Amino acid sequence: SLGAIFPLSAETTEVGHGRFEHRKIIVATQATGLHFPHVGQAFLIQRSTINRKEGTIRDDYAFGLTSLTPERATPENLLGLARGH
Repeated sequence: SLGAIFPLSAETTEVGHGRFEHRKIIVATQATGLHFPHVGQAFLIQRSTINRKEGTIRDDYAFGLTSLTPERATPENLLGLARGH
């Protein structure tokens, strides 16, 4: 099941600057089959943005790899790091 491959997740929601933004990260703590040295976790970030003034919706997806292990970075940490905070 997908829950077994990506057991960890976190979400944030923000409203500001005329838009509503929802971010979700799902994290694979066992990056089996990835041939990158020192991979600690793989993740997928989904960002949905609604421009409240125009009524437009945009969905973005980003895949990432990190050497940070689950003991060193939770899904919440990774979501913040990816955002630049």
